[in-house]
This record gives sequence, structure tokens and C-alpha cells, in this order.
Amino acid sequence: MAISNYTELQSAVADFIARSDLDAKIPDFIAIAEARLSHALRAHEMQATSTGSLTAGVIALPSDYVEWLSARWVGARTQDLAYVEPDSPEWRFRFRPNGDPQMFTIMAGNVEVRPIQTGNLKLYYYQSIPALASNSTNWLLTKCPDIYLYTSLGEANIYMKDEQRAGEYLAMAKNEAEKVSLAADASKFRIDPSRSVDTGAGTERSNRPVQAPAGG
Repeated sequence: MAISNYTELQSAVADFIARSDLDAKIPDFIAIAEARLSHALRAHEMQATSTGSLTAGVIALPSDYVEWLSARWVGARTQDLAYVEPDSPEWRFRFRPNGDPQMFTIMAGNVEVRPIQTGNLKLYYYQSIPALASNSTNWLLTKCPDIYLYTSLGEANIYMKDEQRAGEYLAMAKNEAEKVSLAADASKFRIDPSRSVDTGAGTERSNRPVQAPAGG
């Protein structure tokens, strides 16, 4: 079965679930699968950069932002910035107010730097998987249509309340991802088939990989 674009993926999902009453839901299953995969995968194709001007030391995150990799301030000089937690003493107190920016944090949908300065910020980050609802295809569907199909079928079976089959499809997606080495390491592909109702939309974290659950 050839799956090279959005239409073919929808047809494949429909063939597998064999429920004509759910045809209208298939785009939703694919969209939820994309959200899960955007949070589970960390492939080099997802790496992106964004450069923009700081306003009072603040710049909005890119609309397709998932997770940061690094940040660089470009002003009178160029400075790679260290990430600190927004509630840490380093962020609140431990900087020279009039110096070059030394640190950054992510807060309220923005990147903020300390000390506060003007200039540009270059952010290296992981971006979400381009939605097939707006693109006939994307890099993941071209490279690994099976992962797209299995994850979409997992979401379909969650909707149909068949958690066992949902878990099986999500496990198949995980196995295929590991086989083709999509992720930099196994701990960066975080679909846990034992938690079939989890959409994968985890909380924001630092650039340290989250260890995969035991047996996941």
C-alpha cells in the first residue's frame, strides 16, 4: 500500500479501521497523531532556527516551537546563552544589570534574556511536524509512512475505546522509529504504549532528554 500524501494516508487509515461512520473523524486522528509525534520524536529534520529582535529583553517563541536546543544573543558582541529556570535565584538575582546577556529562560510563550538588552536572539529549537491538513505531504510521511499510519491507527483505536489495540499500534510505531534511527537516541522517542490515552503533549522541559519509561 503506497502512502505518499495526505489523501493516501486517510484512505489507508479508513481501510484499516473499516468503519465508514468514522470517515469524518480520520483527519482528527491524523492531527492528534501529529501532536503526539511532535512531542515524541526528536529527529534532525525537526531542528530549526529563528532570529528576531528583542524588545526589552523579550521575544515571542516561534509558532511551531516544541523544545529549545540553544540560544545566542547577537548584539555588540555574540554570546551563547545558558538556560536557567525562571524561578531560580540565577534568573532573579545573579546577573550584572548592565552587562551583556548571559542567560535565557522560557516563560509565558516568550524567550527572555538576562541582563535585559536590545539586539537579536537566535534560537535553535525543535519544531513541530508540519500538519498534513495544510500540506499534501511532509518529511515524516515521505521518510516513514508506517510510523504515521500506526500512530494514526493508535489514535483511532483510542477513540473506539480499544486500548489494547491502540497500545499495539503505538508499540509498532515506536519499534519502526527505533529501527530507522529517527531519534538521536532511544530515550528521545517517547511513545509509551502502556499509556494509550496519553496524547504525548508533555510539559515544557529543558534540553535534557526524558528517559523512556521502563519497558516503553
